[in-house]
Parts: sequence; C-alpha cells; structure tokens
Amino acid sequence: MNRGRLKIAILGAGHGGSALLDIFHQSDAVDIVGIVDQNGDAPGLKKAEALGIPTSMNIKHLGKMSPKVVLNVTGHAETADIIRDACSSRVEILEGSGALILWQLIDEREKSLRYLQCVLDDSQDMIITTDKDKNIVKFSKGGERILGYKKDELIGKKVSALYKDADERSRIGQMLEKRGAVYNYETVLQKKDASFADISLTLSNLSDNEGNFIGTVGISKDIGMEKRLRQTLKEKNEELETLNEGLEEKILKRTRELEVSNRELRKANELKGRFIANASHELRTPLNSIIGFSDLLKEKIFGDLNEDQEKYVKNIHTSGNHLLHLVNNILDLAKIEAGKAELDMEGLSITHIIDEVETVLKALSDRKEIELLNEIPKDLNIYADRIKVKQIFYNLISNAIKFTPEGGKVGVRIDEINEGETSEWAPHGHDFIKISVWDTGIGIPHEDLSKIFEEFEQVDTSKSTEGTGLGLSLTKKLIELHGGHIDVASALEEGSVFSLYIPVLSAEEIPLMEEHISYSLSFPPQSADKHESPLILVAEDDMATSEIITIYLTQAGYKVSHAYNGTEAIEKARGEKPFAISLDIMLPKKDGWEVLQALKDDPETSNIPVIIHSIVENRELAFALGATDYLVKPASKDALVNKFNILASEHKKRRKPVTVLALTNNEEFQDILNDMLKNENCIFNFAGDNQIGFEMALSTRPDIVMVDTTMANGGFDIIDRIKSHPMLKHTPVFALTSHEISEDDKHRMTEQIEAVLKKDALESEKLLNHLNSLKIAYPHRAGLVDELTGLFNYRYFEIRYPQEVARAKRYKFPLSMALLHIDHLDNYRNKKGEYYANLTLKKIASLLKKTLRGSDILVRYASDTFGFILTNTPPDAAEGLAGRFVEKIHDYPFLQEDDQPLGRITACMSIAKLEDQDPYEMVESAMAALNKAIEKGGNRVEVV
Repeated sequence: MNRGRLKIAILGAGHGGSALLDIFHQSDAVDIVGIVDQNGDAPGLKKAEALGIPTSMNIKHLGKMSPKVVLNVTGHAETADIIRDACSSRVEILEGSGALILWQLIDEREKSLRYLQCVLDDSQDMIITTDKDKNIVKFSKGGERILGYKKDELIGKKVSALYKDADERSRIGQMLEKRGAVYNYETVLQKKDASFADISLTLSNLSDNEGNFIGTVGISKDIGMEKRLRQTLKEKNEELETLNEGLEEKILKRTRELEVSNRELRKANELKGRFIANASHELRTPLNSIIGFSDLLKEKIFGDLNEDQEKYVKNIHTSGNHLLHLVNNILDLAKIEAGKAELDMEGLSITHIIDEVETVLKALSDRKEIELLNEIPKDLNIYADRIKVKQIFYNLISNAIKFTPEGGKVGVRIDEINEGETSEWAPHGHDFIKISVWDTGIGIPHEDLSKIFEEFEQVDTSKSTEGTGLGLSLTKKLIELHGGHIDVASALEEGSVFSLYIPVLSAEEIPLMEEHISYSLSFPPQSADKHESPLILVAEDDMATSEIITIYLTQAGYKVSHAYNGTEAIEKARGEKPFAISLDIMLPKKDGWEVLQALKDDPETSNIPVIIHSIVENRELAFALGATDYLVKPASKDALVNKFNILASEHKKRRKPVTVLALTNNEEFQDILNDMLKNENCIFNFAGDNQIGFEMALSTRPDIVMVDTTMANGGFDIIDRIKSHPMLKHTPVFALTSHEISEDDKHRMTEQIEAVLKKDALESEKLLNHLNSLKIAYPHRAGLVDELTGLFNYRYFEIRYPQEVARAKRYKFPLSMALLHIDHLDNYRNKKGEYYANLTLKKIASLLKKTLRGSDILVRYASDTFGFILTNTPPDAAEGLAGRFVEKIHDYPFLQEDDQPLGRITACMSIAKLEDQDPYEMVESAMAALNKAIEKGGNRVEVV
C-alpha cells in the first residue's frame, strides 16, 4: 500500500458496492483495503478477489483492514455502530450518496495534480518545490534538461546539494525570510556531469490553507547563453570604446580646427561688415556736405554763378550723387549677403512705379532721343517693397538707356509665361507675373550671358559706357529677396530683354496702398502768434550736415535750434518744446536710440514728432521706439523739407480725427462710447453684426476697431477676418468684454488684439490712453517686445548690441554685458505650473527694471534668462550691480518656492567686458561663464 493514499473499505458487495469498487479502484489517490459482505456470492466480492483486494464475509474483519473511511452501501444505517465497534481506530462512515461526493472531490484533486504535473513537465524552466526541511518534493522536466538529473534521483534530497556553493542556499533562504520573495537572483548550480549551469532564480514561500509555512517553490531560467552573449557584447563595447577614443580625439581635433576657422571667418566677416559700415560713414558724411553745399550753390542761394562756376558745381553735384549711388549699392549688397535686408511690403501699382522711374530717367533718354514705352496695364498690382522695386526698374531701365544707341527704344511690357518656364526655380504652387524690360540696344554676346549678373562684371570692356558692374548683381538679389527670378535673352545688335518673374497674389489679397499714410499726431502747443514759424530741433554732431539742414529748413520757412550731443538734445526738447525734431543716431554722450527712447518715455516730449536723419539704417528699431519717419543720409533738400511740410500740414489741420469702428449690438454701450469721447476728436461708427462690420472696415479703413466679445463666437471670427486681410491686418483691435477672458481665449487672441478693455471699468481717460498709445508706434511695431514681461526681447538685443559696441569703441566708453539665469525654473514650472512660473518671471523683470539705471538696456534673452547691456560701465561696477541683482532675487519671498533645490528662487549671473575681441566672442564668453555658474549650483556671479 502506498503512503499518502486514502484507505477505503467497502461494506456491501452488491451492485452498488461493485460499482464503487470500479470507480475508486481507478484512482491513484485511493487505496481500497477491503470489501465485506455476508453473501459469499455477491458480485463485488468476486471482482475484488480478481483485483487482489482483500475480501471478507464478517463485518468484524473491518478492524483488521485499518480503513480511514468505510463506505456503507448496505442500505442499513444501524450498521454504523457495528462498524465503529469493529474498527478500534477513528473511522469516517459514509453512506452511498456521501461516497459519490467523496469520489467527486478526489477526482477534482487528481485533475489539479495532473494539471500541475503538466506544468512541471512542459515548462522549459526548472521548477523545484521543497518541504519545510528544504527536501526536494517536485522536480520538473525543465530541470532534468538543465541539470541532467531525473526527478527520482533528486526527490527527497536536500536542495542545497545542487548549488556550486552549498552555503549560498542558506543565504538565499535568509533573503527569502526577510523579503518574502527573491527575484531574478543569479547563481550557479552543479549539473549531474559535474559541469555548471548559470541560472536566474525566483523563489517564493508555500503556505497551507491556514497560512502555515510548508515549503518553497523556485523557478530557474537557464541564462548561460545570455551571459555568454552579455560577455561578448561587453568585449565588443570595450573594443568600440577603444576605437571611439581614438575617433573622438580626431573629431575633437577637427572640431577645434573648424572652430578656429569659423572664428576667423566670423571675425573676417565682422571686419568686413565693420569696414563697410565705417567706409559708408566716412564716405557718406563728406558726400552729405558735397551734395548738400553743391545743391545750395546750384540753386544760387548765395548769389548768381558765372557759366563756368555753374558747370563745375553741376559736375560736383552729379559726381557726388554718382558716388553716393555706388556706396548705396555696395551697402545694399552687403546687407543682402549678411541676411539683414528687410522688405517693407505693400500693394503697388506697377504702372505708377514705371512712370515714376521713367520720369526720373527722362532727361537721360531725351539726351539720346530714346523713346520710353510703358506697356503695363494700369490695373496690374503686386505686393512688394516700393523702394526696392523702384530700384530694380531704375537699374534695368537706366542700363537699357545706357546701352541703346541714339534714336532707339526702351520699354516695359507684360509677357506670357509658357508652361514649365518657372519649374526649375519656382516653388510648387506659386504663381508669377512676367515683366520684361526690353531695348533696341547693342545686345550681349552669348558667351557673356552667364556672367551678366555677377558682381563687378561688365560686358562692355571698351569703357565707352561708365558703370561699376554692381547694378545687375544688386537687381538680381533684390528680385530673389522678393521670392522672384530674373533672366536675360539677348544677341549682338538685336537688343536685350530682361525678364522679371514676380510672385503674385489674388486681386483680393493685393490692396493698393495709399501713397502716404497719415498719422494721427498730437503736437505740443505753439505760440499764440499765428505767423511765428514752427521751431525744429536739429540734433546733429557733424557741423557741415547741421549747417546744410539749417539752410534747407530756414529756406522752407522754419526756425531751427541745434543740439550737438544726445544729452543736449533731450534737454532742449524738454525746454524748447519744438514743433518737430531731426535726430541723428551717431551722437556723442547719448546716441539717437537713447534720445528717442527718452523722448517717448517722457510725457512732456512723447508727442513731438521725431524724424530720424542718419547714416545708420535701422527703420525697424526706429519705428518700434516711436519715430515718425526715417531718412538715410544724405537726404535731398526736397525729401527733408517734404517730411516736415507733411507734419506742418497735419498741424495746421490741428489733428486728423481718430476714426473708431465699434462692433457691438449693445445700444446702451454705443451711447456710453459716444458720450465718453464726443469731445476728444474721435469719429465713431457702429455695426451690429460681423458681416456689416467687416464691410464697413474695408470701406472706412478705421484707425482702430473695437470688438465686443458678446458678438458671435466671442468676436473671434471677425477678428480673424480683419487680421487675415492685407488691407486691415495692421489695424489695431481692442476686445471689449464684461467678464474675465479665459486662458484659451487669451491664447487665441495672442498677437491679434492690442488690448482687452473691461466694460465695467472703462473710463474716458483709460480709453484715451489706449488710443494715444497707438498714434505713432502702430502700425510700425516690429515685434521687439516680450509679451509676458513687457521687456524688449532677444531680437531687440541682436539689433541694439552691435550698435552699443560700435558706439563704445567709437567714443572709448567702457561697456559690459551680463546674462542672468533663473536657477531651476523648469523644476519650479513642472511642480507649480506655468501660471506661477510666469508670475515669477514678471516679478523678476520688475525687480530688475527698478534696480537698473536709465542708460542700461534689459531684455528677456531666453525663456529663463535675461540679458543686460551695461553702457559706460567698467567690469568692477558691473560685478557690483550683478551681485545686487542676485541678492535681491535670493531675498525676495516668491510664491511656493520651498520645493526649489536651494529652498527658494535664486539666480546666477555672468559678466563680460568689451575689449578688443569680436562682439560675438564677448557674448560667447558671457554664455560660457553663465554655464559655469549654473554647473556650480547657481546663486552666484561669474566674471569672464
């Protein structure tokens, strides 16, 4: 009999007992110890004898069989007492139905055991179970495959015998007791053939139904192949690292060489740019005097000239203009090559442009009796930069006149574009118009057509025609700057055709702009004497230029006051309250940018129109800071006087009324706006729905549009339409609301509206302040302000920094630059959110502004970095200033700053001083020092 099997005896060998005998005899979990029946012929007895199972006809023999369970199938319940008397040990007695239940339980147990055995047999991993004494109870076929043992060889043996290090199993047991389980423990077992197997063991405790520890179960993976692969990979990686070290050194060496080359190239480019800028300044300044004074002599301002004097003066004037044209061409080419050329796009009539150019060139064509023909349709409009397009056609038409014999013809026409003609250079899906400038001139040899647009190339080497070889090169670059193309067709003695391909938009997308944009300007009060001439302040340090401007303006009927440096210009503007100011940029003490900013920040001088008249070209910055207009030296008498006459004309009209279009269907609010501004020189128009409002905006071209957010879709549809239409996109838009604007709506409004005005808090003064703030700066605002902090942005830094460096070098002033980085702002943003991070940035910007001097320049350099240009500041003073900045930020109680690595919001700074280095090397040095401060943990100042 097998231990562990359930011992059963059957009382009753009739058909029921015989059936139970068949059932239980098949079970490996049951041991039938005997069957008893008083009837010796009972079928169950005979069957039992055949199976070798003990039989008896005496019930008292049950005790000798020692059963644990007796199945009573006699049908007599009273026999239970007899059974107990016969069996001295405790016995369970089951009647017939109970026997069936017992069989079902045993059958389910056997199925579970068979399933478990399947797991043990089919698993590729080794599964070993032990009892609480660490003896092996189960051993899977996966274990046989890994170790080479049969299960019968291991069952009952200590599991520690399998370990290479027998004590290791005890250590694993301690880990198991401490942690409750062991995962992926790598160890070594000994195989039957005395070799070793690398395994990864996961071990858990086994408990019975009452939670008592009864043993362990371990699952082990064979990781021998994996370890070998790992070792191979490690060896390969070591080989690669060895190779990489050599390669990295070569790359670093090559990188250093490239960095040196790039630095030299950048320095050469900087020197080239500096040379061009200095050369232009040095040439334009005397040219300004030559052209200006010769113009005054030519106009006989100081008396009549004899015939020879008049001829020589005209030659001087013509030669000066010719040289100026050459200088301008060189500068334009340099700007385009440096990527600094900008386009001021507007809708243009090609016919008008050609007419203007031909008017200028008429004297030249008349001298050679050349007929000029303009064959462009009057309704042909393009979207382009007016000045640069005129320059393009001036170069092409003047060239055509130059190379056309007397009595010839020069014309401009529209040509049809053939299929595939633009495919080689045009982006897919773009439409172009083809404008051709043709002549009946000498033509160009075929071999010279390929180099006609190269710089300083002249096809006519006989020098019978004068020129520099820059005109066509510049023309090509200006056309390409517009996204267009130019080519030429020509043959000797057959004339030439230069064809321009200019991008076009639909008629709706090309509004024809007015010739002159009128600004609504507020002028300071003038003398009560109506006949007193308007006073103009000329801020100019070059005496000759100042004298020429003075003569021009006094001839035109103006009074003139002079300032020869920036500080004097600000003082005189405040003291004399001039009608307008002519301002040079390159002034000593304070440059023109500082003067302009100071004038526009001061309520006493903010409304004085300022016209920049300078060699330095930076219209974008000038208009962003509030300049009214911009003239590049040397400006002609007509150009200069015309600018001031326009202002005088506006002044005589007092002020052009500000036209406001209010889109609101709230009649009560319409009345409020009317009453509020009826005495403020404003003209109000109202529209109650979006379509009517849009049509009124197109027809009236208002100075300002106000959109009520209670209109359809919160007013966003009409705002989108206004801002996407070329004719209206520069019109400032105010949003009128009676509730707080949601974050989503604020995001949608970004860069579309000028301000959000609360209806319930709207006052006349507040609204007027908003209107006045737009009178000069808009629509020329150039995107130089950071919306979050209100500081200038990095783009402004790129514009201003080179100018301050040039100014410091010119006047021998010390200059320092600094960078301030907010330590761990990303950590703060991730934990507290964008809202609190933005609040912190705004507050830091405010703290910095309050600490800075008026002459210093502060910008938001990057998302978590501020930049400083510290004018007239030596390094020791800059370091002291930086220390105060860092200390102020450290000591300020920012919201929810406890989670920061240093326990509070802090910042670090770097300082660099201007020496003889490239300006951008100074920036790189400051950035390197800032990175060093960050690596040290922040909250410190690093000086280069």
